[in-house]
Amino acid sequence: VDPFGHRWMLSQQVEDVADAEYASRLAAAGATVTTTRAGASTGGRGGIWAAVNYADAVAGIDFIVDVLGFERDLVVPGADPTVVEHSQLRWPEGGVVQAASANRHGNLFSRLPTGAASLYVITANPRAVHARCVTAGAEIVVEPSQPDYDPGGLVFTVRDPEGNLWSFGTYAGEQ
Repeated sequence: VDPFGHRWMLSQQVEDVADAEYASRLAAAGATVTTTRAGASTGGRGGIWAAVNYADAVAGIDFIVDVLGFERDLVVPGADPTVVEHSQLRWPEGGVVQAASANRHGNLFSRLPTGAASLYVITANPRAVHARCVTAGAEIVVEPSQPDYDPGGLVFTVRDPEGNLWSFGTYAGEQ
């Protein structure tokens, strides 16, 4: 926990496991792997994973996949099928989000409030994501516009059903 109250979790790879073995191990635990593991493109090195807690994680994951356009890499259900212990949802242009159920027993990260996350996703085509959101009837908080920090760029913001803010923009940190 940093001085501002933010919780950080660092990890490292302890075993190199082929995708087929990874899928087999997770299947034994009741999880399904639908594509290669997130992080495979970076060789398991580096990267940041955002984590979002949901009161209804199954519906939250459906929104992230069906409306926003993430790809379902892994979803680990709990003993109760309405609980999601862990997920890996991959953005096709790079990056991973974990969505899971809030208030999971023994998981201190799941105690963070629902509906309070704010994420920025880099995409070459924010208008396509915006169109999916409009079609789905999602609440657009900020219409597509050119931000001051990205001349010639585009960004918009949508609120998911539990209140989390998702911004999709072209800005990738260049000046």
